[in-house]
Amino acid sequence: MKSKMEFNIKPFHKKQDTLLGINLFFSLLNDSDLRELNETILSISKSGLARTKFVAVYDGKRAAYKIHFVPKLNEKIQVTEIHVRLESISIQRFQNYQKNLEKIRTQKEFKHIQATALLDSNLNLINFFNKNSLSFEKIIENKTGKTEFTNWVKLLFAGKGDAEIHLSAQLTGSTSLKISFSGFNTEKSMICLTIESEDYKDNNSNQVKGLQFNKNILNSIPADIVFWNMDHQYIFLNENAMKNADLRKWIIGKNDFEFFQYRNKPVEMALKRRETFNRVITSGEPAYLEEHFKTSNGDFHHLRILQPITDFEDHIEWVLGYSIDISSIKRIESRLLKMNLAVEEAMDGIAVLNEKSEYVYVNEAHVKMFGYTNPEDFLGNTWHMLYEKEEISRIENNIFPLIAKNGRWAGETKGKSKDGKTLYQEITLTSLPDGGLVCICRDKTEYRENKDRIQTAEIIADNINSIIMITDPNLKIQWVNNAFEHITGYTLNKVIGKHPGFLHGPETDKEVVKAFSKKLKQGNPCSAELLNYAKDGSKYWIQINVTPLYDENNKLKSFISVENDVTELKNAEINTRNALSKEKELNELKSQFVSIASHEIRTPLASIQSSSDLIQMFISSENVPKDKIKKHLEKISGQIFRLSSIMSNLLTIGKINLDKFSLNKNEVDIENFISKIINDFFGINADGRTIRFKATGTKRKSDIDQVLMSQVLTNLIGNALKYSKDKAEPEVLLEYLPENFKISIKDYGIGIPQDQIPYIYDSFFRARNVENIQGTGLGMVIVKKFVEMHKGNIEVNSIENEGTTFTITFPYT
Repeated sequence: MKSKMEFNIKPFHKKQDTLLGINLFFSLLNDSDLRELNETILSISKSGLARTKFVAVYDGKRAAYKIHFVPKLNEKIQVTEIHVRLESISIQRFQNYQKNLEKIRTQKEFKHIQATALLDSNLNLINFFNKNSLSFEKIIENKTGKTEFTNWVKLLFAGKGDAEIHLSAQLTGSTSLKISFSGFNTEKSMICLTIESEDYKDNNSNQVKGLQFNKNILNSIPADIVFWNMDHQYIFLNENAMKNADLRKWIIGKNDFEFFQYRNKPVEMALKRRETFNRVITSGEPAYLEEHFKTSNGDFHHLRILQPITDFEDHIEWVLGYSIDISSIKRIESRLLKMNLAVEEAMDGIAVLNEKSEYVYVNEAHVKMFGYTNPEDFLGNTWHMLYEKEEISRIENNIFPLIAKNGRWAGETKGKSKDGKTLYQEITLTSLPDGGLVCICRDKTEYRENKDRIQTAEIIADNINSIIMITDPNLKIQWVNNAFEHITGYTLNKVIGKHPGFLHGPETDKEVVKAFSKKLKQGNPCSAELLNYAKDGSKYWIQINVTPLYDENNKLKSFISVENDVTELKNAEINTRNALSKEKELNELKSQFVSIASHEIRTPLASIQSSSDLIQMFISSENVPKDKIKKHLEKISGQIFRLSSIMSNLLTIGKINLDKFSLNKNEVDIENFISKIINDFFGINADGRTIRFKATGTKRKSDIDQVLMSQVLTNLIGNALKYSKDKAEPEVLLEYLPENFKISIKDYGIGIPQDQIPYIYDSFFRARNVENIQGTGLGMVIVKKFVEMHKGNIEVNSIENEGTTFTITFPYT
């Protein structure tokens, strides 16, 4: 029964007949060969190293094969597959291999002796422990060597011998040995000796000695040079390969996987090195590996070459590796690649001609420019193919002499395309050292054909009153007419390349601009009315109509904008709208006035009438009650004052709506000003309360209109008293700040409902919780207007049934 293979194997080439051939081959092997191949495959599965084996089979006639096993490793350095290749060899070569293998095995046994021997005082062998299959007698076969060994042991028993003895290969008949005294037993009847070959202690070092090279010479070579044994372990590195002496010593006997793990580097590079090493082992041919390193000093590229070193019978003993720094070559390659890519992708046509004026290179743009499809249409032909006789004569007689003199010429030529159409080019010709030319050209035909039409259009556009603007697809200005400069104040050279949005300002309608831009991005025509700003800051209105232009491939080429100045029409429209709005507002005010008059004016008049009638009645009586008459006269006086206040507020609102107020500022001590208003108007109140006033910060003066500011403060402080009856005294706080000053008027009264706070500055508005308290709903309108005229700001913070705080902030000037 044939032994079963214990590892999955695959052929080098994934063909069914190849796999069948390998399976057939293995079926011809005997049990012994199969077991040996099994061991080889298992060894490869653990080591990841390629191996070769020689076997003979009988398939009708005797034949011999060399079997190549090449493992495939994953990132965890585990063998996932073993690929197999069969190489037919001669029977003679197989027999030579068998003889050489036996010889190598014997040499190996002698080279790797490490044993312990136990002898009695008569030098009889009691016990022998050995890792090899060699017997104690076979270790020292030479008679002279045996005698010297025996005499040394006898001296040890006599207590005179040295601790160790060295026997050369000539004395042992096999290999040089070191035999050491390990000790006696208790009775000193037996001696223990340790035997080891001189080669065993430093096998890798001896392998290097076997290479028969001079380390000094290898260290002086300016290249990385290393040697590996057949287990892919380093046995030598020159100083250039590894500059650190300690690391160079450490790596001997280790492989790249151990080295990369030690240096914490990715395992992928070690895997590639192992694959390359295995390729050398199986093919017997040199192999190449290009490596790329990224360091703090930049990128480096090395080309590694692995060369098999064989013995006299062509068996691989070591692998030599050396590397060349190809970083500069790679950088040159990269630059050349980029340059070539730039030339190929250039929009301009680029061509190179030899000394015979024949094309040796043309880029894609040059080919397409002249209506051709293939660069081969140019190569080997002269430039004459692109020109008529008259132009050829001009170039040869007028232009070439200038190139010969200056080395370069730039200008315009008139060529022809493949279909015979005229082609104007903007061209630059530069001479080369070998007599050739570099030609860089750009198609100017369309420009030439459109030049006259453009000039005509410019004349027309420059003589109309509307703005004409041409932009590219990204809305960058390319051209504007004279009307643009007349209306905006900007000249053409100041606006080329700019987006027209630079003409927008704070009052330009952003929603209109957004909708307008969206249509333009979609490539659609659009129109709108926009407010723009001229160079001097003045505002003007335009009716703008934009039309997109497309080329023959339906690709957006530009936008043409026609803009009419409609400022006068727009202003008339705005004035009309404002007048209508003002009229509507006045009508609303009239209605509100009638409403307030029916209540606020009629009430004091009725009171005056009532008091007047009572006084008349008192006068007609026999006993005139002077105290009652006095009381009603005071009531009449109070109602007259109330009427006067209402009429004053109404007149003030009227002036505000007609913009008839102007500021009359002068420098005032704010703290003294507020104190005076409190003392004059609110010093003694009917309910006995006073106003608490406090100032904080560094005292400063301010420019204010005292009349208007007085009205602001009397309104706010009066409200604080009126709406906090029977509550704590109102407070006035003045705060001097670095940039401005604040005046806060705080009461602890009825407060303002939260949902009605936004309406307190509307004319005639009164909150729902003040219906039983006298007022017109005009005071806060006046306060807000006068505060804003001083470039100030008013804020309110109120909680119903807890109180209200008004804070007004003013600049010092």
